[in-house]
Amino acid sequence: MLKVESLRISITDRCNFRCIYCMPLYGIDFLNKDEILTYEEILMVVKVMMKLGVNKFRITGGEPLVRKDITKLIRMISALDVQDLSLTTNGYLLGINENLAYELKKAGLKRINISLDTVDPFKFYQINRPQNLLKVKNNNYSFHKNYVNIVIKGIKNCLKAGFKNIKINTVLLKVLTVKDILDLINFAIENGLILRFIEFMDTTPLFDINLYVSYKEVLNDLQRYVKIEEYRDSKMGEGPAKYYKLTVNNDSCFIGFIYNTLDNCKECNRIRLTANGYIKICIYQEDGYYIRHILKSNKDSFQKELELENFIKDILLIKETGMINYSIFNKQRNYMFKLGG
Repeated sequence: MLKVESLRISITDRCNFRCIYCMPLYGIDFLNKDEILTYEEILMVVKVMMKLGVNKFRITGGEPLVRKDITKLIRMISALDVQDLSLTTNGYLLGINENLAYELKKAGLKRINISLDTVDPFKFYQINRPQNLLKVKNNNYSFHKNYVNIVIKGIKNCLKAGFKNIKINTVLLKVLTVKDILDLINFAIENGLILRFIEFMDTTPLFDINLYVSYKEVLNDLQRYVKIEEYRDSKMGEGPAKYYKLTVNNDSCFIGFIYNTLDNCKECNRIRLTANGYIKICIYQEDGYYIRHILKSNKDSFQKELELENFIKDILLIKETGMINYSIFNKQRNYMFKLGG
């Protein structure tokens, strides 16, 4: 029987980017501050999850680093001696704040994934749309270049802080050429990074078939330029990526592909907690299971934890026994910034 081992925790729906595959430019109804789970409430959920056998936790958003005192939450969860504690970020604030990567590492963060779709300044602008860039009317090269370089600086700050096996997440889009992909591969090799290519998922209302490119197309294109061998010894984590060893001029790195298929459902061992207190057992699930009312009740901590444990136990059972009606779930689409990636 499938065993749920991982919880992705969204701590905010806000972000300083407006990536074309994640968030609309305008018309977004963000959560109010009083709708978002507190760190103490998140910690209670983590404690209950650990009792039920879930011991791997990933902090996501929106962009998790925009939330105040993020290192406080990392320390709180790390103190529970969890098996794995990781974070996914766009990396921008890691480049702005020289010390942030060190602070996260010191607080107990074990691993970090950073999104980087391209090292080309103009394509970075087109795809990731940092908020301040939206106000720029002219194509000022140095201005655009500054933004992508800040993210690159953030990646290098993480390396300096001592993070190992940093994963770079790249969403495959038709605007990216083979050269763009090779530039990312060279960047990964130069800095000892693991590069993961993610197909544009149809789970979001922003999905555009005109932007979609399959991982097989990219893999076939790359084989004309580099040596690629399937890597079978390790999945390099609990995610769905299929990994390859890639060699360029005697230098090598690992690349992974995450593709858009319901076949992954059979092996999916993760669930999600949204910033406003819904547990989602499937990326296609619309509303999820509401737990915030338990966390906000007037009961004492012992009673809350007991009620939460019983409630979540039933949710995990639905996931683990395969009693999910995917024919309903796969009709739903969720913005990724609300879902938590």
